[in-house]
Amino acid sequence: MERFYQKTALFIVTILIFSLSQAANRVPQLIITTDLQETAQTASKKNLLIILYAAYVDCTYCALLEEEILLPMLIDDSYDDKILIRKIMIDDDDDNIISFSGKPATIEQLNAHYQMDFAPTLLFLDPDGNEIAKRMVGINTPELYAAYLDNNIKHALRTIRE
Repeated sequence: MERFYQKTALFIVTILIFSLSQAANRVPQLIITTDLQETAQTASKKNLLIILYAAYVDCTYCALLEEEILLPMLIDDSYDDKILIRKIMIDDDDDNIISFSGKPATIEQLNAHYQMDFAPTLLFLDPDGNEIAKRMVGINTPELYAAYLDNNIKHALRTIRE
């Protein structure tokens, strides 16, 4: 009888581990990009707004923005036909990227072009890499941030789709 309980317990543990691993596979992840031209091509094909999210490696406010705002947006189906979020690490000196024009660039050059001096920063870009809505720098009012973000998305989408 004891062997039966051991086998049953092992079976239940196996099912739980499998279920948890499947749930972990569905957790959304922010894509860190090094190829802005590819991002632009995807956005152009689908008529999407690009939200370029500039972050630092050990940024507490970046982690807050991701957990409270950006990751839930990736889960929310209502954003699927509106936005393409890509993350870029602006303190990664070793990372070379492909610019919107397809030319190689450094993070330093990208920072200089977009003046991304603080993190987190959200840039609202068209597929050509042009800023089309007011950028969001920092996160000083988390309880209102989502509403401000939605307003910027609506404004930028109108610009892209007109």
